[in-house]
Amino acid sequence: IWVIVTYNGRVMKRLLLWAAAVAAALLVIGTIAWWIFLAVWVPKQGKAQLEAELERHFPIDVSLGAVRYELIRGIVIENARVTDRESQESLLVSPLMRIRVGWLGIILQQELAFRLHAPVEVPCRTEVEVLGRYHLKRKSITLSAETTDISLATLTGALREHVPLSLTDGTIRLDLELTKPADQPAIIGGHLTGRQLVWTTPDLRIQADAAAKGRALAPRQPGEPWAVEAVISLRDGT
Repeated sequence: IWVIVTYNGRVMKRLLLWAAAVAAALLVIGTIAWWIFLAVWVPKQGKAQLEAELERHFPIDVSLGAVRYELIRGIVIENARVTDRESQESLLVSPLMRIRVGWLGIILQQELAFRLHAPVEVPCRTEVEVLGRYHLKRKSITLSAETTDISLATLTGALREHVPLSLTDGTIRLDLELTKPADQPAIIGGHLTGRQLVWTTPDLRIQADAAAKGRALAPRQPGEPWAVEAVISLRDGT
């Protein structure tokens, strides 16, 4: 009996090792095949579909430079530009974006989860980290984003125009959340933290930290104003 058990144990061990080797080989082959597919699909069809989906959901024009898929870094986008469709004003310029995608969610839940990191040059100089989910069937999207410290001296375009001229110095940091249900206006909420902000007028100079929490509802029709509500508080003022 002892000889039979030992023999069966060795056979089982060999079967398990063989099965593990086959599974590992299939995993490697599948990974390589998936990488080849993405490397071919992303630069053309993937790029065009991404531009089209963004332009369909928001009143913007999107221009993406070279787009490629790398096994370690995920999707890499060079020279991304976003402009307002009506005014053609630059809303976003980023020299390089890296996007990591949870492909398994597409298969199991028809939901695309992604993580994006990008240095930004317009409308300000900062780095942005974005977590998002896009439901392929409902065509809805949710995003959360945070920035590194933004110097007010780097603000440009529309963002600079919406900041009072008397606010001349300091840094801010943004944490934002965006929800865009299918066929409904986008809702943006979040909070802003400001440090060592300086207000300068001919008669007064104030330096203080600030915090703001707000919510904005996108217009239903082009040309209509955004609905915005916010609460702002100051502290440590001199």
